[in-house]
Amino acid sequence: MVKETINIAFCFDNNYALGYLVTMVSLFENNKGENIKVYIITPGLPQITKEKFDKLAEIYHQTVAYRDMDDRMFDGLPINSLFGKGTYYRYTIPELCEESKVFQVDGDVLIRHNIRELYDTDVSEVAMGVVEDQCSDSIKQINRLRTTTPIFNNGVQLMNLDYWRKNDVAKKCRDFLIQNPETCLYVDQDANNIILQGKVKYLSPTYNFQQQWYWPLSQREIHYSKWSEVDKYKEDPVIMHFCVHLKPWHKECSHPFRQEWVKYAEMYDFVGYKERSYWTPSYNFMSKVIGKLMTFRDKYCK
Repeated sequence: MVKETINIAFCFDNNYALGYLVTMVSLFENNKGENIKVYIITPGLPQITKEKFDKLAEIYHQTVAYRDMDDRMFDGLPINSLFGKGTYYRYTIPELCEESKVFQVDGDVLIRHNIRELYDTDVSEVAMGVVEDQCSDSIKQINRLRTTTPIFNNGVQLMNLDYWRKNDVAKKCRDFLIQNPETCLYVDQDANNIILQGKVKYLSPTYNFQQQWYWPLSQREIHYSKWSEVDKYKEDPVIMHFCVHLKPWHKECSHPFRQEWVKYAEMYDFVGYKERSYWTPSYNFMSKVIGKLMTFRDKYCK
């Protein structure tokens, strides 16, 4: 029996190419027995960047398909310091991918194991398969969105594109964003949670294991009744999602899976990984100055 091709969607501009390259390495490396087609949805990439994705596909005997789009269609939608226009590129997946089902992942994701079981999940009666957000039970989030179902995370989505097309989900979400910008702090994720209440299937946390779940229990924003289910996967999740400000390509990142991410980033020189700092040089300089002043104070100003 021939296995169904796993269709993946990456949606980004060139500023986020490194993260997606490393995600692709981890995807291909841990799914060598699968046929995979990666749709790269972008407002345009330099040829040198495309060559990197093409080379990875050639090495692993997989397929890459580029789908260029005009991101001016998202002019007027709310953006903020956390989320730019690129977060809306996901809304073009149903029209730019001819498939019935696509697995969409962000570029701060590490795919650590085979995803066949995940991809074969039946989502025929819902809009998509999702994992609860790390803040799904935060009363502030619930009250802001007025949701009655658990808040889900947008970084990993098993999308039923037939449902999205039939129900014009992307347009409904975009219309909501235009009409309610003050409600959508997390922009498209918030719109999706409101428009698709009761229309998603909740998947195991192993398929989108989020960073806050490594924090002390007192700082978690999911209900305590879910802790044991989450903790079953914290040592060996299928998909790790680095969903806070410090990303694994930042030298300040102390995430327990950072070194594993670096391993994939350094697997091929042409990927072009170089460790970078989250903080600006001026911030680092001032931090050193302040540190020296505090040392001087502690030593001589007692």
